[in-house]
Amino acid sequence: MPTSPVTDLEIHPADPGRIDDIAAVYGTRGGAAHCWCQYFTRPDWEFNQVETNRRGLVDHIRTDATPPGLIGYLDGEPVGWVALGPRSAYPRLWRSPADQTPEDPDLWAVTCFVIRVGFRRRGIATRLLDAAIEEAWTHGARRLFARPVDTSDGKRPGSDLYTGILSTFLAAGFAEIGRARRAVLVEKTLREPGTGSRAR
Repeated sequence: MPTSPVTDLEIHPADPGRIDDIAAVYGTRGGAAHCWCQYFTRPDWEFNQVETNRRGLVDHIRTDATPPGLIGYLDGEPVGWVALGPRSAYPRLWRSPADQTPEDPDLWAVTCFVIRVGFRRRGIATRLLDAAIEEAWTHGARRLFARPVDTSDGKRPGSDLYTGILSTFLAAGFAEIGRARRAVLVEKTLREPGTGSRAR
């Protein structure tokens, strides 16, 4: 099993030609194979159907000008995925009392990561987050929101790690703005308020 840190990850926005690669990252078992990164986009009664979830992501990729995520490749092999987009596309993110201005068109969100079995603990999520920040900036976002998990208490995170780890976001310049159980609400300012200048 590979263990060395990744330094040459190639990252591309999701497009119709990469749907099979995304499926390869998700695998055939576990949460990603069921969810297809649709948990935050649809109500419970729709989310329970795997085929509905798959079709939701595939339709988005084929019809929307804004890709729903980025896929990472190592030596030509798909190994990682990060989902992001305008925060208004993720209605299930509004559950926290700390949520503000959910319909703000300048606010984007990073909602989940999937790292392929055999390629974890190599910094792929860190590289994908860096690319997600650049992608949101390119599309005009002023702020980027996420709700990673705080693992500093040493408790087993279970399946919650799909939203990312808090320390990864803090290292990328995100700031904590609230808490919702173990989830930590974080934001990063991408553009200075009132200007188009990039925030430092």
